[in-house]
Amino acid sequence: VILGLGGFTRAFFSQYYFRSPGTSGAKAMRSCIAVTAALVVIVVTSAVLGTCLPFALAALGLDVAHAGPSIQVVMDIGGVIITC
Repeated sequence: VILGLGGFTRAFFSQYYFRSPGTSGAKAMRSCIAVTAALVVIVVTSAVLGTCLPFALAALGLDVAHAGPSIQVVMDIGGVIITC
């Protein structure tokens, strides 16, 4: 929740107050909501996968130490996909 509020506040100030002349405030607000939603989805997905991946690797008989680098790569790619 705190990260979502911080992300919204930062997006609001950068999108709303520093928008180009002629750009509507409603469009800036939609951009802020989109950035906040993407941030929340990325964080929740990261937490769920970061919790489940070590258990899945252990169940498959693999070394759970591979979960850290694997989740970083998956979330980097997923973050770009979710944001775009």
